[in-house]
Amino acid sequence: MLAIGERALRRILVIGEGPDRAKAMAFRLGLLGMEAAPTVSDLTLAVRSVLTFKPHLILIDCNGVEDAHSLFQFIYDVSDIPIVVVGDVRRETELVWYLEHGASDYISRAASEAILSARLSAILRRLEAVEPNGVLQVGSLEVDAERHQVRKAGQPIQLTPTEFRILRVLAENAGKPCGHKMLLERVWGEDFGQCSHYLRLYIGYLRQKIEDNPKKPRYLLTEWGIGYRLVAGEQPAKQRSARRARAVPA
Repeated sequence: MLAIGERALRRILVIGEGPDRAKAMAFRLGLLGMEAAPTVSDLTLAVRSVLTFKPHLILIDCNGVEDAHSLFQFIYDVSDIPIVVVGDVRRETELVWYLEHGASDYISRAASEAILSARLSAILRRLEAVEPNGVLQVGSLEVDAERHQVRKAGQPIQLTPTEFRILRVLAENAGKPCGHKMLLERVWGEDFGQCSHYLRLYIGYLRQKIEDNPKKPRYLLTEWGIGYRLVAGEQPAKQRSARRARAVPA
């Protein structure tokens, strides 16, 4: 698993159709005060650039890139680095595909310098907002924010970057209900505060991986009308609910 590099400087790797397009975008980001390096969409060269440049953010210009979906999916699957896609926002099916498959954002190629800078800066700020702070222990679950690893009873669990970000936010607020809007904005950004279907989809994926019985979750509980809560999971949710009900005076 490729990991995010040192965070003192925020580096952006630009992957484009060819050297000229990638260099032009990297130059554009440089004018905005960001450290950017260009590479082409050849899979081998792109992965080599990820390993050597150690970016904090990857920007893929999908225009003209042959089999751009496969390139995106491979990098997404083998790294925990947020990926932003630059494309044509009028192609709604493309926009939806990238966002549903884990892109941190999809920005119009025609976006102004101000919008491009604001959107990328917002993502980098979210990275800083969830800066690694050691191992978060919730019952038998361990969320290692520094190494981007999750273990259950000592056994590693493989999560996608988006799944990990959701679990980390929940673990940072263990025992407390996390609202839909808060989770969506912390993981996907302010523009996605109303996209609850994204969250439901990924909560289902997480339960498949961390729960003994995803249909009867013990760790990742639904707070109806609010959001979700991560708990230690020592007892089934139904038993806990029944015990709470008995404690309430008639």
